[in-house]
Amino acid sequence: MHGLTELLTSGAHLDGKDGPALTAQGLTVTADMYCRERFQAAGEIDLSRASIGAQLGFTGAHLDGKDGPALTAQGLTVTADMFGREGFQAAGTIDLSSASIGRQLSFTGAHLDGKDGRALIAQGLKVTADMFCREGFQAAGTIDLDGASIGAQLGFTGAHLDGKDDPALTARELTVTADMLCDEGFQAAGEINLAGAKIGALLDEKESWPPLLDLDGLTYRALTYLPARDRIDWLNRSAGYSPQPYEQLAAYYRQLGHRASPIVWTKVLSWAAEIGPGVR
Repeated sequence: MHGLTELLTSGAHLDGKDGPALTAQGLTVTADMYCRERFQAAGEIDLSRASIGAQLGFTGAHLDGKDGPALTAQGLTVTADMFGREGFQAAGTIDLSSASIGRQLSFTGAHLDGKDGRALIAQGLKVTADMFCREGFQAAGTIDLDGASIGAQLGFTGAHLDGKDDPALTARELTVTADMLCDEGFQAAGEINLAGAKIGALLDEKESWPPLLDLDGLTYRALTYLPARDRIDWLNRSAGYSPQPYEQLAAYYRQLGHRASPIVWTKVLSWAAEIGPGVR
């Protein structure tokens, strides 16, 4: 299907019976595509390598992959925004691997259930502006953002992530140009892996930290300010020991200058030396 100026399936009920609900690999829509307003699909929606010329909207939609993926959109290109919010639900994995979103990607208030698999696969995803998974967002299954690039904010404010015995969030080599928000009631059941991630500012709360974190190679320009001893506890949640996270934290406290005692950052390294390998 090519050359479509607009595709509206709002309010439709698609039932693939024992197969996909919609197969549209390589679809081209030169304007908007809306699957919203009580849109329901029983079976996989396949938009692999599709090109949407403006917005892609799943606001309020219910997708049920019937023991398979709910939405497969590897290599998807959306020129403007992609929305899956305001009651959006998915039973089955959403796969946005290597997708490109020209403006904002929002799953605000969405409920994603990977059904014994990952809730969201977005390895290599590129979002030009913000990505929001906040304000009631829930995920059962891993959120996988390995190698993703977010051009502005990545928001998990108030989100609840449950990895179901797997990591809650894996974001190795993630790039976030502005803030990554994990605050105001953010919860994660399962490891958060930020190994090698590059984040402008990480805004979090002590109460939001899961028992296990991987922060090896994480770099940032700023953090929510907490006493250095609390931040040492943050680093000590790693399963292994690497000097880089301690050196990064020391540089952060040194950078604070007038907002922290001149000797605080040296204490960070001295505490790290005392702890040494085998921190857990």
